[in-house]
Amino acid sequence: MLLDKRRLDVIRNDPTRAVRAAQIRAKNLVVKGRANPDSTTFAKDARPGPTATTFASMRGIQGWFTYDDAAHFTLVLAMQSAQGLHGDILEIGPFHGRSTIVLAEQVRDGETLVVCDPFQSGDVYVADPPTPTGLRRNVTRGVPGFDQARLVIHEVYSTDLHLDDAARFRFVHVDGSHERDDVLSDLRLARRHLLPGGVIVADDYDHPDWPGVTEAVDAFVAETPELVTLADLNRHSESGRKRYLMLATG
Repeated sequence: MLLDKRRLDVIRNDPTRAVRAAQIRAKNLVVKGRANPDSTTFAKDARPGPTATTFASMRGIQGWFTYDDAAHFTLVLAMQSAQGLHGDILEIGPFHGRSTIVLAEQVRDGETLVVCDPFQSGDVYVADPPTPTGLRRNVTRGVPGFDQARLVIHEVYSTDLHLDDAARFRFVHVDGSHERDDVLSDLRLARRHLLPGGVIVADDYDHPDWPGVTEAVDAFVAETPELVTLADLNRHSESGRKRYLMLATG
């Protein structure tokens, strides 16, 4: 059985919760008959554009990053670049790199893509665990010309991630632990390093199986009035939404 990549990092010391997580994953993957995350709803005669072509390169890579997500990320990141916003990109919880591929494609000259994941540490993953080498391989598969020197991998829990005080990001994808305190910690970390005009994306908002995410995002929004909700989007085949929060420039 494929266990959701997201949450054994925060339940590894509690076997009861670990079993519960496995049951949730089994329910979502089998009972609900969830759609394949590789699927799209294009017409049969549709000709693939750049984003669809990039998404097609992810086929077979494990994960829950959908075509909707790829389109949304691409639009936000490309708009930032078109408006002259320059800064690094941070991802907490890349898993096997479906989302990382899209982020890498949008990295511009002088920018760095920083990712944080414990990978095979402890009991984080139980089936086909991701590795830093596999992540880099998948990024190259999706973005063949990407300079791997611009991908910085921190193989740690996000609670142990130490960023330079001067680090600034224009886009942060928070998809790590789905426990309330961990999500809130990740969001606060992102805010401390967010550029004006930058966007934080919180995964699985309002997901019925992960109430802690919603609680954390709501608490974070309440304490950061300077952030505005840019979008709150449902996604193809997924239960949870992605919440896009932007630091206003005015």
